[in-house]
Amino acid sequence: MNTFETMKHNIPEGATHYRDESDDFRFSWVMFDDGGALKVYTTALNWCRFNHSKFEDKVKPIPKIPTETPEEKEALDAIEQVEWNGKGLPPVGVECEFMCEGFWGDSHYHWCIFLGLLSDGSYAIEFNHPTSPKRVTCQCFDPQCTKFRKLETPEEKKERERIESAKHLYSKHCKEVRHPVKDLDNNSVLLNAWLVIVDETGYRKSLNDVNGKG
Repeated sequence: MNTFETMKHNIPEGATHYRDESDDFRFSWVMFDDGGALKVYTTALNWCRFNHSKFEDKVKPIPKIPTETPEEKEALDAIEQVEWNGKGLPPVGVECEFMCEGFWGDSHYHWCIFLGLLSDGSYAIEFNHPTSPKRVTCQCFDPQCTKFRKLETPEEKKERERIESAKHLYSKHCKEVRHPVKDLDNNSVLLNAWLVIVDETGYRKSLNDVNGKG
């Protein structure tokens, strides 16, 4: 039998009440005109007055229907509460950062929302358009050249830029004196020495340095 739950996706304009299907009557959408007369919505898609006490006894007002079903709300809440540890693929709907070799023309990570892994193996990503940063767009990316990482906190961003500046200044120094460049990630003493220089001078790697012009 049809009930409000099975029919609520198709409420006609003007309906304020309903009556579930019973042995005596089919499911009906109901309204009351200005004079209080009951009308039912017919299969001809119009309103018709109907007067039957047995029918009217079981007429109920249409409840307020939320814009989200409990299931939809639960799913959305779950997406909002998901935390990604930065390993593997980010969960669908999570804000993070991505880098695709050759797409941006730089090696920076950029804000995105991961939309999912498609059947062809590519990643669906929502991001700010490279030439129009205020415009959000969606595109598919090759997993072979696409990387993700967690969104940085302001403190993490500041520390990363500090370390990158120390490494860049050190590499420029080595180039000038024609000295072999060491891996500062595996030489904490040398890295800390150049961090002191960066902190004392306030040096920060510039956009020209990022693009290879510094």
